[in-house]
Amino acid sequence: MSPGRPERPGGILVPHRGKPLVSYAVVLSLIAATTTAAGLTVESHLDTNTYPAGQKVSDAQMATIQLQRDAFHGEWNYTIAPHDPPPDEVVL
Repeated sequence: MSPGRPERPGGILVPHRGKPLVSYAVVLSLIAATTTAAGLTVESHLDTNTYPAGQKVSDAQMATIQLQRDAFHGEWNYTIAPHDPPPDEVVL
């Protein structure tokens, strides 16, 4: 563990502990500075698009989400896999 970078359980280095989150730029840079001892790196980007509020997701739509839960706390740790493209769609 490096000095000034507290480590959380699981080996995640927490670069933001104790730093005020005063702007989006600060938040994004601190997220991007997060690493693990195993070499994981993180990218972060600000999404400035606006989205309509109150959108409902149907049970049928939820059923199509390809959620792969991790063995350790799968309720928190999971991967959302992309949908397979339709057979007539060409992916380059």
